[in-house]
Amino acid sequence: MTPRIGDLFPPDVRSVFSVTAIKPGTILRTHVDDTTPPKIKLFLVLVVNEELASIACLYINSDVNPNLFYNEELKSLHLPISSVKYSFLAHDSFIDCSDMREKKLHNLQGAIQNDMDVLQGELSIEDLTSALSTVLHAKTIPIKLKKKFGIL
Repeated sequence: MTPRIGDLFPPDVRSVFSVTAIKPGTILRTHVDDTTPPKIKLFLVLVVNEELASIACLYINSDVNPNLFYNEELKSLHLPISSVKYSFLAHDSFIDCSDMREKKLHNLQGAIQNDMDVLQGELSIEDLTSALSTVLHAKTIPIKLKKKFGIL
């Protein structure tokens, strides 16, 4: 089996890279435990809080579940992103701005160190700004969580 390019870098280089790679707009793909069932998910790093060693992230989904998001207000919290614009997408998808999740920074850095393929790409500044604005106005995300990550 041919090694992947990320596997060729020594551990100390991967360690340094994993610290600098996680920033607002970074797209990651790794196993998450806070979905039912737990699975591999694609998600957007929205905000990094170095002080808390945490990130706020938004999941990227293939579609908008009509059973959960049944009215226009809830549907509007899902930003469409195009597979033409973003090569890390297999098909057009949606950033779910209705539910912001918190993840530990060191866990994600470790995931990148172990597998550089966790890093998928970056969202454009325009799409990141739209996601932040949508989260700011989302009534479905607790104010306390928005304040914790400096969104309010």
